[in-house]
Amino acid sequence: IKILLLLLHLFKYWKKLFMSKILISLLFLLSYSLLAQEKKLEKVSLQLHWKYQFEFAGFIAAQEKGFYKEAGLELELKEYNLGQDIIKDVSLGKVNYGIYNSNILVEYIKKEPIQLISSYFKRSALVLITKPNIKYPKDLIGKKIMAAGKNDFNLNFNYIFSLQKMKIDDLNLIPHSFDVKDFAENKIDAMTAFISDQPYKLDKLNIKYNLIDPSSYGIFNLQLELFTSDKEALIHRERTEAFKQASLKGWEYALNNPQEIIEIILKKYNTQNLSKEFLENEANY
Repeated sequence: IKILLLLLHLFKYWKKLFMSKILISLLFLLSYSLLAQEKKLEKVSLQLHWKYQFEFAGFIAAQEKGFYKEAGLELELKEYNLGQDIIKDVSLGKVNYGIYNSNILVEYIKKEPIQLISSYFKRSALVLITKPNIKYPKDLIGKKIMAAGKNDFNLNFNYIFSLQKMKIDDLNLIPHSFDVKDFAENKIDAMTAFISDQPYKLDKLNIKYNLIDPSSYGIFNLQLELFTSDKEALIHRERTEAFKQASLKGWEYALNNPQEIIEIILKKYNTQNLSKEFLENEANY
């Protein structure tokens, strides 16, 4: 009986040891599988044309909700730095994808090796904020206008001025500081601005202004355009399509769940120290 009890004890011991080895092996295989899956993710980068805010909610949503990972991609989101040439960075392969405005069409015509992937804004987001006494384009003659550049200004507003038989050369354009305080402190008479956020900032400062909106003249310029290089689109066609679809999924989610994405921006992407109210105003636009 003692011998049988000893054998039974040994059997239980070896069974327990055997099961432990199996469990360890399973855990090892599972870990290896997860690591292998992570290694399969293709690293890509997206260069934004401004700082984090709700303007880029779709891409932030796709990143945070795992849509890019589901598409087999590991995304690096990049904020804009002043003076950065996004079109060159994309065409030269420094980043895989970029966000920019109508200028990509101009550069494309000039034979820049880039391709448009998606267009997100369906109306002109760029407007002219002017002093209250400046109500019409002709009122801007001789006034100081802050703009990102002559080519960009011409592309977005030339048609409006041509209706008034005006030329861009008739205007006094100065470099943009991207600071509404210059307008508030009367250093300028007008400035180009995104209608989704700059008017809100002036409202909070109780500054009166007028808007000259290209949409009112039937102009619908592109302002939030996702593009890539010819090389990326040709060599990595499936990756480009996967990125496009994941981004669209992100935008659908962000527009259906704006409060959730606003909270995410406040917690993880708020490099501008924006308020919740500011982001909600931008989202409602």
